[in-house]
Amino acid sequence: MIIAEVCNYAPDYAGNYMVSLKSLEKAALEQDESNEMIYVFPSSAREKKWVFDLKNKNKVFLFLMAESRDCLI
Repeated sequence: MIIAEVCNYAPDYAGNYMVSLKSLEKAALEQDESNEMIYVFPSSAREKKWVFDLKNKNKVFLFLMAESRDCLI
């Protein structure tokens, strides 16, 4: 199963919100190793250190365009 987390979240630090999402991902993988998490953040999160840290773990990221809520880049 693919689980998509669409988040309007872009602070400088990951915070407890991302800790919670990582816990959800861990539980999903423990339930079924074929589960996959996809994180969707606004474009303002693109350069945040915590986003780079997640990318280093081979996660898939899509960023919402700042100009439109109808398109993904």
